[in-house]
Amino acid sequence: MKTKKQFLGMALLAILTLAIIVLPLTGCNQDETYPEPRTVTYQGTAGDKTYTLKITENTNRAAYTPQNGDIYELTVGAKKSTGTVVLFTGATLTLKPYEVAITFTVTISSSGITKIEGTITFTDGSWEQIWTGVKNSTFGTNTINKIAYGNNKFVAVGQEGKMATSPDGVTWTAVEYNNIFGSFHITAIAYGNNRFVAVGGYGKIEYSN
Repeated sequence: MKTKKQFLGMALLAILTLAIIVLPLTGCNQDETYPEPRTVTYQGTAGDKTYTLKITENTNRAAYTPQNGDIYELTVGAKKSTGTVVLFTGATLTLKPYEVAITFTVTISSSGITKIEGTITFTDGSWEQIWTGVKNSTFGTNTINKIAYGNNKFVAVGQEGKMATSPDGVTWTAVEYNNIFGSFHITAIAYGNNRFVAVGGYGKIEYSN
């Protein structure tokens, strides 16, 4: 016949056994999830307008960084553009509006938006082309009169016989030697039949392949 001490001992053993089984289960949450999807806001100016960009993650992540599939909302004044992030490289987001297949890019930093490039399509169907100033056109303060494109390059002409070429419209190289126009203004330029033709003051014409 079991004594009172034996019953107490068996009960204590049962309690300890149950504790060993339960504690590992309660100490590890098998259904652990991260917080609700976060929204990060960036703000900056382009031209004379202020843009606000909100990026909302499409999946819960331990550490936030923009990625493909995240949702964006860009506002400027009363206009809004919404869509998805299709690429994030370095600090540049490529954004695709829901309404069209034309993407645009926004460069961000810890201080906000640093650059916007491309055509933004808004939810009301309107669009806006973002222009970026060229750092050095090589014309100085002289007026640029005309520009033409052909043979995979741009050619711009202007006052005092100045001319410059560019492969992409961003980086420009001055045409240093020009013995036809000299310091006379170049008023127009066109491309056709595989050559550029420029015209200017005093009946001067110059062509180049």
